[in-house]
Amino acid sequence: MFIVTGFYAYIDTSIPRQNGESADLVTPVMYGGTSGYCLAFWYHMFGPNVDTLNVKLRDETGNDTVVWSALGQHGSEWIFQELLILGTAGLTQIVFEAIVGVSYGGNIALDDIRILMGQC
Repeated sequence: MFIVTGFYAYIDTSIPRQNGESADLVTPVMYGGTSGYCLAFWYHMFGPNVDTLNVKLRDETGNDTVVWSALGQHGSEWIFQELLILGTAGLTQIVFEAIVGVSYGGNIALDDIRILMGQC
């Protein structure tokens, strides 16, 4: 079980950030196993310069596969998201990738990230 609570992480998309810049938040290495993981988190995407929030799986060789995405501004509310990460062979990491858009101003934030073994 891996739980991080009490703080939130964010990328400020204001100047001097540039279109396409990104920030990654990467979990420790986990064994994929067969039962999979339940990934739960809150996210916030506010302002005209937010682009994309991706959740990716990174395999042992460093290859990333996008398993979920949110695009554009989602208002000033925090949104809850829950994902079943299917079992994978070998070691894996979960990567949260926040990407800056073309304008200025805004932020993409994550809070209360929970990763539990098994079904959601």
